[in-house]
Amino acid sequence: MQRIKSLDSFRGFIIALMVWVHACDWWLNPSSHWFFQVSYFFIDRTFGPGFLFVSGISITLYVKKKFSKLNITKDLTKKVIRHEYYIRALIILAVALLYNSLVALFFNDFLNIWKWFVLLTLSISLIVSWPILRKSKTLRIFIAITIWILNYLVFSFLSLYENQINLNGLFFYIFYNSTNLEPILACFGFFLIGTVMGDFLIEKKMIKKKLSLGNNKFFPLLISGLSLIAIGILFNYPSSFSITSFSWIVFALGVNISTLSIFVFFEEFVKFQRKKNYWFLYYFSYYSLTIYLTHSILYYLFLNMLNIISFFFTIIPTLIVIGLIFRVIHKTKLRRDFSIKIQIGKISRILAKKLDKKFK
Repeated sequence: MQRIKSLDSFRGFIIALMVWVHACDWWLNPSSHWFFQVSYFFIDRTFGPGFLFVSGISITLYVKKKFSKLNITKDLTKKVIRHEYYIRALIILAVALLYNSLVALFFNDFLNIWKWFVLLTLSISLIVSWPILRKSKTLRIFIAITIWILNYLVFSFLSLYENQINLNGLFFYIFYNSTNLEPILACFGFFLIGTVMGDFLIEKKMIKKKLSLGNNKFFPLLISGLSLIAIGILFNYPSSFSITSFSWIVFALGVNISTLSIFVFFEEFVKFQRKKNYWFLYYFSYYSLTIYLTHSILYYLFLNMLNIISFFFTIIPTLIVIGLIFRVIHKTKLRRDFSIKIQIGKISRILAKKLDKKFK
């Protein structure tokens, strides 16, 4: 099963946008900080959930690939696949809590230890998803919609108890600390829709053969994405970026599906590809978790120093330099060692096999 270049490009695009938005927050001076608010609302609120969406696609491809090797790979069983999946999810959870703890120490606010940065949301999404990954696409879509409705009801009730020291206040902290990030009930649906999209990509055989404009395999992506965008706009987008906003959920989902379809279009129809996958956004994808965990070193680089114009002349070279650094790394024998995502997968496989042998 080959890598889907458009999927790599889409993931890399989201990671690059993440660096952009965070740099806006860190580098812009107070008089220009309004531009961060614009970037946050129209980029982060739209493509932040997109990271969960693309992760849902990736985990579906990963699980399908594993099950396709059951009869041809020695010592690979359904139990080993399940153990490897859960170990991977638990390692990501541990990394997320470590990251949150460092943030809590930096800002001297220990409530941040449990804060819905996207990595924590991803780990919980992975943990609870295994039982439904192999269910029908219709059921997963139904579950996603049900959870979005439940999120509206739960948030409407628990928001009354924010910052209160009681049981309901504790539940608010668990489910919605913080609402300006990616809380689980608001964003888990994006992950589930991503798993459905992963199945769609497999069923349409985008991995093994070319698409063509006439075979009805490209247009469903674009049409469904544009339809969701239109529905979101009709429901008063962007009047609310609240995590309970129907327009936000539908619009963000539509933008992510449409953006993925654009990358598919460039890959398959415009021939924007090479024999190798190694182009700019590919490195942001291959080292996505590494960049996510390390890009905070940019915090003090131009802290509160830039206006909007100087920001543009700074952030674009910064993104290029990041891409070039990882391109150089990728050409060495240590390229896999620098990918935290790949190392987590490697550790998960080793531990899963050891666990299977121990309980045989």
